Amino acid sequence: MANALVALGVKQGDRVAVQAEKSPAFLDLYLGCVRAGAAFLPLNTAYTPAEIEYFLG
Repeated sequence: MANALVALGVKQGDRVAVQAEKSPAFLDLYLGCVRAGAAFLPLNTAYTPAEIEYFLG
């Protein structure tokens, strides 16, 4: 997963926001972020667009 994130342009220190239900894929993405040196920002699936904009602002 880390290699896929880097291939998408994620660099060390970047933030990766994820809005998804918890699952094995969610854990894989978290670990990929850690290995790529990126910050993982989980977003609750119940958040409104305004709340997401606030977190990403």
